[in-house]
Amino acid sequence: MGKEVKVPDIGDFRNVPIIELLVKEGDLLKLDQPLITLESDKATLEVPAPEAGRVERVLVKLGERVSEGSPILILAAPGESTESPSPDPVPVAIPGADPVTPPVEEKWVSAPVVAPPVSTVPLSV
Repeated sequence: MGKEVKVPDIGDFRNVPIIELLVKEGDLLKLDQPLITLESDKATLEVPAPEAGRVERVLVKLGERVSEGSPILILAAPGESTESPSPDPVPVAIPGADPVTPPVEEKWVSAPVVAPPVSTVPLSV
């Protein structure tokens, strides 16, 4: 499971709206890459990624209001797989069914086509 990324200490601001979502699920992030942009009465603030990783899930929406400590997203470590690997399909035998044999391809071998020999003896008419 990934790490929950929260809004850091943004000063004396509470209930500030998200005006930009800068990442989406599946994005690979670098350290300090901007995640969202918040807008207060006086300024806009980009919230940076606390570490590198892959966005597993975005927990906020555009226009939503957040404060310090509000969860933003779930971040998986680089190379960490968050989905369980799917097993290889296993053939299942159905009782009473005839086994299916794949068709055999016929291979044709063609002999080279040779023109009849040209006679060098003059013909008499």
